[in-house]
Amino acid sequence: MNIYIKIEIKEREFLSRLVLGAYAALKGNEVFIGDDELLQLVENRKLNSGIILEKSIPPKIDRINQLKKYKKNKCIVTSIDEEGGLATIDYKNNFAPRRFSNKTLSYTDKVFCWGKYDYNLNIKLFPKYKKKFIITGNPRYDLLKEKFSSEFIKKKSKKKKIVIISSLMVYAIKNHPLANISSLNSKKVKDYLIDRFDYKKLISDKYLKLIDNLSKSFKDLLIEIWIHPKESLQKWKTIIPQNKNIKFVDNKKFLSSSINDIIYIHNGSLMALEALIKKKFVVSFQPFQSKFNNTLPDKLSKKVSSENEIILLLRKILKKKTKSFINSNKIEMLINNAYKNDSCHKIIRFWQKMDQKSLSKNNNLFNLKLKNRLRLIRQNINYKIYNNKFPPFTKKEINNIIKKILKVEPKFKNLRINLLGPKLIYIKKDD
Repeated sequence: MNIYIKIEIKEREFLSRLVLGAYAALKGNEVFIGDDELLQLVENRKLNSGIILEKSIPPKIDRINQLKKYKKNKCIVTSIDEEGGLATIDYKNNFAPRRFSNKTLSYTDKVFCWGKYDYNLNIKLFPKYKKKFIITGNPRYDLLKEKFSSEFIKKKSKKKKIVIISSLMVYAIKNHPLANISSLNSKKVKDYLIDRFDYKKLISDKYLKLIDNLSKSFKDLLIEIWIHPKESLQKWKTIIPQNKNIKFVDNKKFLSSSINDIIYIHNGSLMALEALIKKKFVVSFQPFQSKFNNTLPDKLSKKVSSENEIILLLRKILKKKTKSFINSNKIEMLINNAYKNDSCHKIIRFWQKMDQKSLSKNNNLFNLKLKNRLRLIRQNINYKIYNNKFPPFTKKEINNIIKKILKVEPKFKNLRINLLGPKLIYIKKDD
């Protein structure tokens, strides 16, 4: 079969999608991984029909029209929302209406869910399409297994203990969070986004004070600020001057089982779930009361309301005078026994069940390479034409990743993983 896998944010999605695509190729499928331009070729019948993995199916006119074209091209449409609604305070009123509708579901064959949390909400909100929702988990959690995470994590000093702070700082955002708010039709959603922005401004100020206090109170600790993909590293460096015990991490982040990462501090971060699964000390910093302090990651974390409370907790952890406060069974149930089950293989099993002869017609790779050669020329002339969510691949980058995943999964040696263009990967099993 032809399988087309979409990436929106490279840093967040590429590695898990590459692993998913590689396992799918081992089953004899031809896999293409790229951005929206790849799927535009499918919808315009420049590429043959196949199985599509979309990032989401929002009820926007352009997405509805796109889904219609997929179906006209006799494609099988599947989707997994890359946020899953797990870090929202109101799934029913503020997440689901932006990500699903009965209309978009009518053009979609399967929606893969992270676990019982989003699955149960979805089947209640869209009972007509209950059978289209399937619990598989998200492939990103397959990467939590030590065989993956240890290969991709940078070697850290054995002496330095590390405090991780997960960021979404309004002062460092690349594009204003309310830039496209006028295009939204729902007043309720607009009001929600404005309220959330006001909250983020207040919490950003508190976080800056927290970082400053931690840096002064624990000079022997390394404070890693994990920058969100929507944030600018340069803006962060302007906000916080150079400091020897503060480090900015803006690439793909991995948590290992190392005891170096002693605490993970956040406020509604989806990555907090990964830290919880890895059995880290996870703290939700809530310096003031707000409805936005009530996301699933916040509920599962230890709530701390002041800087002093975090400092005292850190001292106890360093002296090994406090026990873990993690209910890992509850967390794994909510996100489909993440770290235990293979989300990649579950998704592929459903794809294989949908196999049809019409999905396996070979594409003209010469034309595809030619189109992408032109894309590469455009990129070299003007690099800025590409949005910062998905900077182009480089041969060196892809080769380094391939070397690492081959160490993790020797079966991938039977695959050809080719860079066809600045944003297009092709994977096929060797004949």
